[in-house]
Amino acid sequence: MTTESINIDKGILDLQEKLSLPNDFFKNLLDEGDWAFIIKLHALIEAACGSLLLYHFDEPGLKKIISRLELSNKTTGKIAFLKELELLGETNRRFVSSLSEWRNNFVHNVQNCNSKLEEIVDNMDKNSIKKFALDFSPFEATLQKFSNSKIKLLDDKTIEQIDTTKLIERARKNPKLHIWIGAYNLLTSLVDMEGYSDYLKYEKANKFLYDNGEVD
Repeated sequence: MTTESINIDKGILDLQEKLSLPNDFFKNLLDEGDWAFIIKLHALIEAACGSLLLYHFDEPGLKKIISRLELSNKTTGKIAFLKELELLGETNRRFVSSLSEWRNNFVHNVQNCNSKLEEIVDNMDKNSIKKFALDFSPFEATLQKFSNSKIKLLDDKTIEQIDTTKLIERARKNPKLHIWIGAYNLLTSLVDMEGYSDYLKYEKANKFLYDNGEVD
């Protein structure tokens, strides 16, 4: 698969424009070396999380404060805020936390600039590769929760696609692409959450009016 053949979701394209990034920034990450891929992808997702928080709070004066928050700190970071605001689900938060771990391992040791994702994954034991495959599959991991329901909620093709064995195979075959696909799903979720943010603010405004007797 070449980057030229990839169609990027309009929401991601709009997000890149909002962040003053080139139109092909996310797509071209697949052409980066593994070290640069992890560093740049982390920076993009951190900026996207910050953008969603700024959108939700609708307070431009918070821009500097939000930009200085750590991304993956589970008590005071961007994902902590997004969790409490119900704007980022469990599997997406797990993706972000895992990516931050990889980013920190890469950036804090200059020798890792020559690290190859395929070599790292090849040396993983059974539990580690399973964790890697699932951590970076937020969309599929979410759907897996519905696959064991007494009521059939997913078709057979989807059930096959989200099978853990299939995800491990994809992760082993091309770990960079595996992470990138997970990031694609995460970024579209972050963009879509702007609509849910509007709903939450609408509900909060209605509750305020109701509590103050201004609506029946």
